[in-house]
Amino acid sequence: MTAAALRPGLWAATAVLATVAVTGCATQTGVKDKEFTGEKGRVAATVRALDDAAIDERNDDNGAGKVCRELLSKRLLEKLGAGDECITNVRKAFLDGDPVSLDIETIDLAPGAKEATVKGEIKLSNSSKRIDTVKLVLESRTWKVDSTIVGEPVKDS
Repeated sequence: MTAAALRPGLWAATAVLATVAVTGCATQTGVKDKEFTGEKGRVAATVRALDDAAIDERNDDNGAGKVCRELLSKRLLEKLGAGDECITNVRKAFLDGDPVSLDIETIDLAPGAKEATVKGEIKLSNSSKRIDTVKLVLESRTWKVDSTIVGEPVKDS
């Protein structure tokens, strides 16, 4: 299973969603694939599903609903509100962003663990990038996005 094509602005959107605010999803300008297998592959699939939902939202306005129904942890859903309130927050996040690229660098997951940490390098411009962190939790045998930490921008060396 590959890291797949991701819309990295969505990565940033989950950070803001985690703090109940709004940011953007972006069109993809480039992603490097890495191979993830087993449980790490399932974690990566959740991040890809978040990206797919962003595409769906832009194409036919149903991606935000999928995110709220399927991809966010119970804890995060409590912060975002139920039903239409969650969909409204996610929809705003998907519609407000700039193009960037993302490489999933690592997925930290101990055998049998119920929490995973995904680190990804986001290219913000030709000379700036950051490393963001997404935390996922295992709920009912499904990996769910629980929070995101947005890294500080750094200049390429």
